[in-house]
Amino acid sequence: METNMKKTFHPGEFIRNQLMLFVLILVIIVFSFIANNFFTTGNLLNVLMQSTYAIIIGMGVSMIMISGAIDLSIGYQVSFMSVVYAVLVQDLGQSSFLGILVIILLGMLMGFLNGFLMVRFNVNALIITLGTSYAYQGLSFILSKSRTFINLPASVTFLGKTYIAGVVPLAIVIMVIAVIVMAFVMNRTYFGRYIYGVGGNEEAIKLAGVNVERMRLLIYTISGLFVGLGCLVLIGRTGSIYAGMGSGLEFTCMTAGILGGISFRGGEGKVTGMVLGILLLQVLSNGMQLMGMGTYPQYVVKGIVLVAAVAFDSMQKKAKLKAEKLTPSQRLAQAEKQK
Repeated sequence: METNMKKTFHPGEFIRNQLMLFVLILVIIVFSFIANNFFTTGNLLNVLMQSTYAIIIGMGVSMIMISGAIDLSIGYQVSFMSVVYAVLVQDLGQSSFLGILVIILLGMLMGFLNGFLMVRFNVNALIITLGTSYAYQGLSFILSKSRTFINLPASVTFLGKTYIAGVVPLAIVIMVIAVIVMAFVMNRTYFGRYIYGVGGNEEAIKLAGVNVERMRLLIYTISGLFVGLGCLVLIGRTGSIYAGMGSGLEFTCMTAGILGGISFRGGEGKVTGMVLGILLLQVLSNGMQLMGMGTYPQYVVKGIVLVAAVAFDSMQKKAKLKAEKLTPSQRLAQAEKQK
């Protein structure tokens, strides 16, 4: 029994999944001393509100990353579906309800398309989604004619501006529900186990009778659903739409996922890690803004954080592989040394 416990416990994985919360708390404490007006109820609520749409989208991205794939088109998926909504409602005079429905369906369709192209042509997801990202970017600017759409209907802006009982923002409630649902799916269902299996050992999961191609299609389609929902919350928050509004979201989510313990190679991580990673990035951004740092220095810091996260992920993966090669007696001796 003790040997089995040693096999399932990996210090690197534990560090990635648990330490991030303490890092987040530490960063909050540091900014509380060096950034004016950071540690206030209003500002901390603002940080949480600014994170809502990214966390919702991150739920879909976490599925893709855990399955061992990637999606670089997330940002311009958001831009494209937002512009489609604006053109439908403001230029063509269609109902806002139809526009909202189109956003959800379009998100699922674009996710399905990425998965289909990946499976059909057996091409790396990075290449496929980079190509579709360029396509969505071009379509966004063509449809919008580089305009900014304002005065959006209340039927869509209420998602980002409504407070339940005048206290709890509706956007936060939607975010919490999305996280709970995805955590349940990943941790308590066979579908979630299959996602981990696809990312961890695709050949083994195939031998177990799982249709990996169908799983890929489902993963990307469900991810598109979360992208559409996050897009609606983002539109509600900003109250405006423009062709580049989703730019960079894919890198925010991927960086956050790696920071939160989701391996770039797949098969590892928790959706709660994605949540903590996004909150950490948002706290960093907010704190640097309050300190008077410009946009470009923030890019430098975020770039350094991304490189450090990838390096840390790589080191922990190597340490895990090394530990798996140890005999039970060697693992026991190593554990005794750590004590």
